[in-house]
Amino acid sequence: MRMVSAFKNVVMNNYANFDGRLGRAEFWWFYLMDTLIAVAIAVVTAMIFQSAKAVYIAVGAYYVILLLPMLSAEVRRLHDIGLSGWWLLVTLIPYLGGLMILIFLVMPPKPTGERFGSYTDNADA
Repeated sequence: MRMVSAFKNVVMNNYANFDGRLGRAEFWWFYLMDTLIAVAIAVVTAMIFQSAKAVYIAVGAYYVILLLPMLSAEVRRLHDIGLSGWWLLVTLIPYLGGLMILIFLVMPPKPTGERFGSYTDNADA
């Protein structure tokens, strides 16, 4: 399954790897799996503890564990479109920063140049 393999690749093989590129398809499969796991954790925690506070703690702990893989995936995705990972600091600008990063993350890759590693189109893989 593409979603599971993309998630495993980012979390297991590239936990804190900020070098190279990450294709658009693999990034979004990883992000979808990440979101589904967070929702499952929230639902299960709510059913067991019936407390919003417990849900916040459980989902928050999950995202603390996945902080480095998410940052590294976003940096490698920015590398894929030819931008430096430092562009993530744009998210510190309220409202506009998050929108800018979202636009960057959905942009098609730039196959020219070897600045961040060789280009591989993994959309069909």
